Amino acid sequence: MSIPGATRGYGGGIMRRRSLLASVAVLAVAGGLTGCTSSSGPKPTDAAQTPTQLLAKARDTMNATSGVHVDMVGKDIPKDTNAVLSAKGDATPATPAWQGNVNLQFNGTALQVPVVAIKDDMWAQIFGSEQKIDPAKYKVPNPAGFFDKEHGLGSLLGKVTDAKFGDEKRVGKVIVQTVSGSISAAEVHSVFSIGPSTGKYDFTFGVDESTNQLLTMTINGPFYSNANASYDVSFDSYGQTVDIKAP
Repeated sequence: MSIPGATRGYGGGIMRRRSLLASVAVLAVAGGLTGCTSSSGPKPTDAAQTPTQLLAKARDTMNATSGVHVDMVGKDIPKDTNAVLSAKGDATPATPAWQGNVNLQFNGTALQVPVVAIKDDMWAQIFGSEQKIDPAKYKVPNPAGFFDKEHGLGSLLGKVTDAKFGDEKRVGKVIVQTVSGSISAAEVHSVFSIGPSTGKYDFTFGVDESTNQLLTMTINGPFYSNANASYDVSFDSYGQTVDIKAP
């Protein structure tokens, strides 16, 4: 003897469970698809940030810091020209000022010269004594000028054309976002005081997006007698106290 009411109840329960399972499955698939799209796309916080905006933040961070450590190394520099081969030291944009060691190539000889530069003045330790020098005489830039807020390295961050995001890369313990682009030779010449005033230089910047700190910069172009050379510059120890005084 069948009980119609009981049969209908049993069948309805099955249908409801099937409907519920189907809904869960649809939601799971949709959620899985959404998760895949999100993980492979840009970070939500960076979705609207352009390369130019990131460089502007890095410029502001450099200009605002109390001090920063700098390490610069040149590559492919002609052996028959006076040039900066490398430099390592500490800078403060507030003054601006710089203090450290500069490796110069002068008249075919490599020299390591301790240098102090404050605004437009520059002193070098030559033959054991501090001497005030004219950087134009040696055809080298005044390193204090690199950290002038209006006309230094930071100013170049606002003059990049065709800026594009590149790959992320590791710098020490930090992952930086790279940005590549070009800057006119006239703008580069105004900072480095060497090279032509026509043409362009290629730049690649590495910025820590969590702090907006510029950590690496590579410059490639016709620095010397229209011969391409490059400089790799790294920055660290942002916020350090730097007390630079004239000798």
